[in-house]
Amino acid sequence: MMGIFVSTESNQTGITLKAKLSNSEVYKKEDLQTRLELTNQTNRKIFIYKYAGFNYAEKCLTGYPCVANYSFIIQKKENDKYIDLEKLANIDEVPIYDSLGNSLEKAYDILQPGQSKVEEFNLIGYYRLQQGNYRFRFFCRLPEMNKESPKFINSDWMPFEVKSERVEYMY
Repeated sequence: MMGIFVSTESNQTGITLKAKLSNSEVYKKEDLQTRLELTNQTNRKIFIYKYAGFNYAEKCLTGYPCVANYSFIIQKKENDKYIDLEKLANIDEVPIYDSLGNSLEKAYDILQPGQSKVEEFNLIGYYRLQQGNYRFRFFCRLPEMNKESPKFINSDWMPFEVKSERVEYMY
């Protein structure tokens, strides 16, 4: 059965990051499958990192050396306001090298005007998600060689609701 995708996107300086969640009503881990689409809507080419990695936004947005193209944050609604959740998993900062010792952080793809790149990611396993209302947001880190672009592009906040008692990585 195919999930109902809900999405959010943000357009900053002609570069769009769209996040789609399999289902805004979460019963199982598959409902937390996320599809990210980065689109170049400018009239110039945009360099992006070739090998996607994911990490927590708190690390990547604060100047901490972050080996990730995408970072994310999940917040839970409590007393009519959203609060950051305690992180469940540690995402190691291990530089990625090919078999010849070349850093893959220096490998780039180019998004031509009008072109998109899609990545998939599952939110499960990084936070403990019990019944309640949540929201998430993704950020994409752009290489410094993009002189006219911001360092980060973000999606809008995406709301979702965990309906089951809790959603675990393993059942």
